[in-house]
Amino acid sequence: TDADPCDNFTVGTITIYEDPVSTFDAPTGVVCNNQQVTFINTTPNNFEGNESFEWQVDGVTVSTARDLDYEFLTGGTFQVKLITSIPGCSDETQQIFNVTEGPSPDFTVSDACVGTLFDFTNTTTGDNIISYEWDFDNGFMSSSENPAPFEYETPGTYNVTLTTENAAGCITSIIKSLTVYDPPVVNFTNDLACELSPTQFTDASDVENANIESWLWLFDDPNATSSTSTDEN
Repeated sequence: TDADPCDNFTVGTITIYEDPVSTFDAPTGVVCNNQQVTFINTTPNNFEGNESFEWQVDGVTVSTARDLDYEFLTGGTFQVKLITSIPGCSDETQQIFNVTEGPSPDFTVSDACVGTLFDFTNTTTGDNIISYEWDFDNGFMSSSENPAPFEYETPGTYNVTLTTENAAGCITSIIKSLTVYDPPVVNFTNDLACELSPTQFTDASDVENANIESWLWLFDDPNATSSTSTDEN
């Protein structure tokens, strides 16, 4: 019999892929916290661009790139997992990764003026610290745990760096900004002074890169009710 004239068909090609097999290489040697490391994805790349990736650290998704660049914030043991997916199927693999705890460098210092001694107090924490390196951003360096106080000769903003290393080879740094001010140029004006009459004193002091925040007047008058003042004028 004749074929039904309403019948029709088409022919298409489909591609059947093998299931993906997730694999990756973890960094070797001592890895410290606060140090960026790279996990290399070695999954076979034969899915014509149809594959996608998901990296997890302790169950939390941290990247969807092919390779993982990551910085562990603390030391300890972490589970690193790679999930490879293509439409319809996926595969995952995981490794336990050890991170060595490095020093946590920190320090305190207060902004001050040219001619003032700056006292840097090292507040770094961590075990088995073997070295400290200070860079004061003015050409001066120190390898002391607590460097001797010193003066900055020029006003401005300085980025002070403290780098620490422990016995495991972990090196960590911190950078803090320090502002060095010009000292105020002190001056004042006053009205004509008459005995037993109030006299107006007006501050005429100036400073280039800061605001004057406090005043102390000394009037050298032993007969006055008060021979000092902390008012601006």
